[in-house]
Amino acid sequence: MIELTPIEPSLFDIDFTQNLGPINKRLHSSGYAPNQEHRSIGDFTPIYKDLHFDSARSHDWALNNPGMRIIDTHFLFPLEDKDPSDPSNYYFTATDEVLTQIQNAGVKIFYRLGTSIEHTKDAHFNTNLPKDYHHYAEVLAGIIRHYTQGWANGFHWDIQYWEIWNEADLGAKCWNGPIEEFYKFFVIVLKRLKQEFPQLKIGGPAYTGWNEARFAPLLEACEKANVVPDFLSWHCYTADALNLANQPTRARKWLDERSPVYKNTELILNEWHYILSWEGLHHGFSENGYKNAMSGTTGMHGVDSATFNLNVLAAWQDQPLDAAFYYGSDSLTWGFHTIFHGLNKNYYSFKMHSAVMQYDDKAKATPISDYKTLRVLPVTKGPDHAALLIADYRGGRPVLAFNIQGMENAQASALVIDDTHDLTPHPIEWDGKRLVIRKNMPGSAAFLVQFAR
Repeated sequence: MIELTPIEPSLFDIDFTQNLGPINKRLHSSGYAPNQEHRSIGDFTPIYKDLHFDSARSHDWALNNPGMRIIDTHFLFPLEDKDPSDPSNYYFTATDEVLTQIQNAGVKIFYRLGTSIEHTKDAHFNTNLPKDYHHYAEVLAGIIRHYTQGWANGFHWDIQYWEIWNEADLGAKCWNGPIEEFYKFFVIVLKRLKQEFPQLKIGGPAYTGWNEARFAPLLEACEKANVVPDFLSWHCYTADALNLANQPTRARKWLDERSPVYKNTELILNEWHYILSWEGLHHGFSENGYKNAMSGTTGMHGVDSATFNLNVLAAWQDQPLDAAFYYGSDSLTWGFHTIFHGLNKNYYSFKMHSAVMQYDDKAKATPISDYKTLRVLPVTKGPDHAALLIADYRGGRPVLAFNIQGMENAQASALVIDDTHDLTPHPIEWDGKRLVIRKNMPGSAAFLVQFAR
């Protein structure tokens, strides 16, 4: 314990005696899986387990396992005109093996039905509309039956969430037909699956963003058919942390005002990621464009991305968001590895967040300044252990100070992620009531301060 000189104004009052309820650990989920890499090169399962994800969304996995017939409906049921009640018309074997890896890692499965994105330019094949929506719904029922009820020499796994399609509002890359046809398809499938599996969570539509004008006609079709999705899902790729943090409140308000029938409909943001621009990633793949998109402080593997992750994750603990899935498919670009199979700063941000998820309850944090780049998340585990996650996204302050209540006589230590440090021990000033952290450099930085007595 040392005595501090009150030079820097405190930015938050942190009160660890005020219990605000359990942490939402479903926010700590991803689309990443240990089978995302070429398995002949190495086994990433230990790294995967070390991140302690709650759930994994099974989208785009077929794209990152070349030649493997997994997950996507057209791989599991390749001949569309065949009888969906006949197990011999399905190919489950490869998907069984992939999902077993996830189960063995202790991670829950969130299964996306339909197809991965198809990046062909003009002609599209897997995203063509099903010939018969009712027939296709029977195929999907067979898939769910296989993994939850043991049908077709299957499993009795507790896979609660089943998502209908992905990004139909993107156009031909995901739904090669009129969006009005998707509304019809969604309603037919939702109604059929809820009929056989009322105990499971069936929903979607995994739209490209939260847009009330796009959701409204889909929900209108559901209302006419007297069927309610168990969850609504959408995606967001942005560098605007404040906008992303506030989307769940906007969505919940709109949904609740629309009708009381949606009071139990969950909100799931199941693709999200930091990105400055799509240039360099999907538009030409020039060498310099890709380098600029990926590397440096502002790149997708840089400290801005890592701090952005922790900033929005901290904010969502106070938002009406039921679950969130970081988009980690294609790990060398979107996930946690460098092109040399090292670990990037996004990995270290989720490693830091996984440490936060080992605590039980949220505590109270009251802002006492207008320093808007900073998000904090105080958490506790019993009366003698607490932690404070601090994510200063592109912040200009060199010193961060906090008033702390409820951890008097505790020992404290800190880890930092900044432009040159990855979960490195960091000096702090702590006298039992006030915490001061001096950043190593300007800009984005994240800290995890842990208290114990």
